[in-house]
Amino acid sequence: MRKKIFFFFVFVSAIGMQGQELVKCSRGKTFWSIPALGKNYTLQLAGNAEKANHERLITVDGKNLQFLVADKKAHVENAKSEDDLKVLVSFVRGESSYIISRLMVTMEIRSEAVTLSNGKKAILWSYQMPDGHNDQVTMQHYINVIEGDMIFGLASADFEGDDPEKTRQMLVDILGTLISVKDPKKLCDQ
Repeated sequence: MRKKIFFFFVFVSAIGMQGQELVKCSRGKTFWSIPALGKNYTLQLAGNAEKANHERLITVDGKNLQFLVADKKAHVENAKSEDDLKVLVSFVRGESSYIISRLMVTMEIRSEAVTLSNGKKAILWSYQMPDGHNDQVTMQHYINVIEGDMIFGLASADFEGDDPEKTRQMLVDILGTLISVKDPKKLCDQ
């Protein structure tokens, strides 16, 4: 079994949160509830979901999954637009510039606009892990969407032998289930 490592996931504008919860309703039906700023962001997870050893990290069928919630205000200003895709592009530019400066390398960031199953537009972006920075992680994947006045995101990493397309599809599928609920304890009643 490969060693699971906390992967490099940096967002300078992330808002600190505590108390994520996995709400298991039945086999194959689990919700990931993430309280932030008076809301409970909730994602439906297919497969076996388990908490990990970090407050923003879980595993789904053995695959690490991490979340982020960031204020979109600064990115609206940088984009000089209220358009969701322009704000997300501004966000990704800022985050990828930060990552590149931290790793001190030149690398290609692959990004694309996608439409989620809930109809929202999101930005899916990724990069190959540069040589010498992590011997086990081969690629980083991120997806971000506007949810009200916040930017909500997920991230995952590929290890040697993982299929990047499956990782990207998992992120798209999960983020497409994003909702905000008042009481996560009632999710199983739906």
